[in-house]
Amino acid sequence: MSKTVYILLQSLEGRFKMMYDIMGYGIYNHASLGLGDDLSEFYSFRTKWGFCVEHPFEFTKTHKQMIQCRLYEVKVTAEVFRMMQEWIERLKRNSQDYYYSYLSLVLGFMGIRHTLSHGYFCSRFVAEMLQQTKALQLSKDGSIYMPHDFEKESLQLCFEGRAKDIHCIH
Repeated sequence: MSKTVYILLQSLEGRFKMMYDIMGYGIYNHASLGLGDDLSEFYSFRTKWGFCVEHPFEFTKTHKQMIQCRLYEVKVTAEVFRMMQEWIERLKRNSQDYYYSYLSLVLGFMGIRHTLSHGYFCSRFVAEMLQQTKALQLSKDGSIYMPHDFEKESLQLCFEGRAKDIHCIH
């Protein structure tokens, strides 16, 4: 029986938006991973918190409703799904050991493959989770994966638009 995981790309305001625009990387500058069909929790790395649980479709702030996003669906085996859940639980239990890595981000921007066992940026986390669990074969190493790289893969797009309209997919 297959399970579904989601890759969410978002166009978030902040310091990286201008950098992505200058580099021609498109509008999506944040990536996160969701497990299961309810779309309530996504997991990623953010500059402020390191590893974090996100609730991108709970609109506590009005501006969040207008965020542009793309949602991709990936079918995985029950075993791969279980491995992903275990990895997420390990990160939750040990979140103090993991951090957002500016060094990893800069190396990623420069296309330099690297390994930092506890330092991630958003799209590196998502890409490495997908690669290491064998959920997806991606076109390049996860350590240099940027959010726009997901748009280049053969993924099943199930939603594109403003976050407030996400209910349209269910």
